[in-house]
Amino acid sequence: MDITREALKLFMMSLPSGSYFEIISFGSNYAFMKGQKTKTKLIKYNENSKNEALQLIEEFEADFGGTIISEPMLSSFNLNPETGYLKRIFLLTDGSVGNPEAVIELIKANCKLDGSTKVFTFGIGNGCSEYLVTKSAEAGKGYYCLVKDNEMG
Repeated sequence: MDITREALKLFMMSLPSGSYFEIISFGSNYAFMKGQKTKTKLIKYNENSKNEALQLIEEFEADFGGTIISEPMLSSFNLNPETGYLKRIFLLTDGSVGNPEAVIELIKANCKLDGSTKVFTFGIGNGCSEYLVTKSAEAGKGYYCLVKDNEMG
């Protein structure tokens, strides 16, 4: 979880000013950054929202149980970007799922050929499903990165 937290903090500090974001924690269930279960609007990135997100990330624990990705992925696809913005979804996972094909098909069905929506994946640790990470990025027309435990030192 420490490496995942650090990766997420790096993402937050790297966002361009004026962009929009959301953080969805997931496991056996999922929640948006401020604990909501449903949401349609993204958060505008500024100094205050960045600091709030960084504080929240610092408190993250691996306490959501298993790894169910389909529902939070669908929720991320349903978040509406502001007019003129492209949607980029970054999936960080350290686990595997029972039916990776369902997740991959969901991603494929929601990523447009015009490139307006893409999914990038990050598999963290030896327990992550390489198949899920690589095939989800392929279906999402994005890239993937695998960071194994022995590479985190």
